[in-house]
Amino acid sequence: MESVKKSIDERAQHKQYYDIKNQELVTSSYKEVIDQVEHEIKEAIKKIQSVDHPSIEHNKSVIINLKQKLERIWPQDQRLKQSQKEQNKSFTKYPKILSKFADPDISEAYRNVDFDSGTVNQVVITSLYHEGFDGVADSFIQESQEPDINPLRSEFKILQKVIKAFEAGNEVPALTMVSEYRHILKQNGSNLEFDICGLHYLKLLENSKKQDKAFEFAKNYLLPFKKTHQNELNDLLGWMALRIEPENSYGSHLSSQVKQEELVKEMTNQFFSIIGKNLLRVTIEAGARALPTLSKLVRVTSLNNQQEWETMKKLPVAIDLGSEFQFHSVFVCPVTGEESDIPYMLPCHHVISLGTINGLSKYLTEEFKCPVCESLRKDEDGTVTIEDVFFDICRHARISAKKEAPVNFLTDPSNERSTLRPADVLVFGWVGGKHACVDLTGVSPPVGLSSRGFTAGQVALKAASCKVTKHEKTCIENQHVFIPFAFDTFGSCTESGGATQPSSTGYAHQCYDT
Repeated sequence: MESVKKSIDERAQHKQYYDIKNQELVTSSYKEVIDQVEHEIKEAIKKIQSVDHPSIEHNKSVIINLKQKLERIWPQDQRLKQSQKEQNKSFTKYPKILSKFADPDISEAYRNVDFDSGTVNQVVITSLYHEGFDGVADSFIQESQEPDINPLRSEFKILQKVIKAFEAGNEVPALTMVSEYRHILKQNGSNLEFDICGLHYLKLLENSKKQDKAFEFAKNYLLPFKKTHQNELNDLLGWMALRIEPENSYGSHLSSQVKQEELVKEMTNQFFSIIGKNLLRVTIEAGARALPTLSKLVRVTSLNNQQEWETMKKLPVAIDLGSEFQFHSVFVCPVTGEESDIPYMLPCHHVISLGTINGLSKYLTEEFKCPVCESLRKDEDGTVTIEDVFFDICRHARISAKKEAPVNFLTDPSNERSTLRPADVLVFGWVGGKHACVDLTGVSPPVGLSSRGFTAGQVALKAASCKVTKHEKTCIENQHVFIPFAFDTFGSCTESGGATQPSSTGYAHQCYDT
């Protein structure tokens, strides 16, 4: 539509001067014609009324004379015909402009899809409740014989009661609802709770019999917003002290009808953000955005064979619908295009699948380049990759962590340096002095300690046992509590120091300050 508007605007600017002059002439011409027609009709009426008992022949002659004059008036002004011609010419060009940006035939992108009628019916029912058509939704449930969605219906009815009470001047139900969803409103950055509390406070203050309640309400419900709404709070409390109502104050704005209508709209929007969006509306909007790309795909790739289009499992192009239509993120490896593989983040912050890494590095035995930015990555035993991934997880989760961190808190003050090597990753716990030291030990699956036979994971088990013993001894000597636990690259986690998978295995322990 933006492209259509731009084309129309360009045409309008190109003919702006002509159109203005033409419009002035057309307006003047129409006015002159209307005035002449009005004058002739009035003259004809006077002629008929001038005779006391006019005959039929007399009236007929007057009407015929009027008709002849009107026929002479209309064709005289050729400017009206020219104007009509220009308008018709312009209207015929609009479909051509629209056809460049919108394809009226959407049947090309159609494909037979087996719809789950139950799911479609539920989408329609929830959408009807979203729009407030409770009666229609109830009738649809009966006719479609779908199970009633009592929880959702009750939620909608609660919202309707809250809004109805709010519009009638009762803010108490709205206060109850916003306090229940306070944490969600805070996450959404909404000021709804403060605004409703402020409005209720003003109404209590205006009632001379409820002054004490207003003071108590301000203390319990408004003062907690001091850090985030200091200016608005000062304005509201000023009403309490001065009993004045400045025109441009926050209180006067809050009491206005426009603001209260905005609060009703905000309540509705926040409520729907909690229980979910209108599924039918989301589906239609997403389909409308994807339709042009799908139609173009059919034309460009010459998918004239309907069977080929019907059996296509994956589109050859990506369709970006925008972040507002992204509800469940799915990792797709940029190299293989598969979704089922485990994602790994490289130091260059590009994410590829574990299968791709194993293929490029021959199971982490050779250096390889990132397939996205081609930065060189040396990874001999898998330890570095796991360390970086674990650190990135902590960083993105905003957990304080450090790689190759010295464990000075496990060092005797009399010693110059720690007897323990730095932790691969040290996760800081600022509450109660709780820290987690993570040491990563990587082994290749076909490695064993004994020449008499292969035992999967024996290297990892022995290394873990040595580390656990050493760290436990150091913790006890430095008055720390030691709790061992282990995890592996397959997601398994145990509370012991043992490993369950013959692969790169991480071992960690927690040290609690006493």
